[in-house]
Amino acid sequence: MAHRDNALIGHTCPDIDAIIATLSGVADRLSAIADQLDCPALTDLVEDLHTQSANVQQVFDGRRSPLEELRSANETLRNWGNKECERADDAEAEVKSLRAEVRELEDYR
Repeated sequence: MAHRDNALIGHTCPDIDAIIATLSGVADRLSAIADQLDCPALTDLVEDLHTQSANVQQVFDGRRSPLEELRSANETLRNWGNKECERADDAEAEVKSLRAEVRELEDYR
């Protein structure tokens, strides 16, 4: 049986990719701003900007990042739903076949 996608929503990978791109831009911009600030009075602010940039990057960097975990969970859920739909289709076909068999047996009497 050919695979078909029965999900009520489309694939979320492009949405996750867009969020990663946005967050990457924010993290890069925070680092760039921090690098441009060269004022001893702002040392704490510069350090905080670098820290915040690193925090933002943790959301999307790496295979075990929260967004990659979400991507994986979405794929698992989609695959499960497709399998359940196939099982339901198979069960409906079996019920239809059994009903036809019952009618045939009843007509035979």
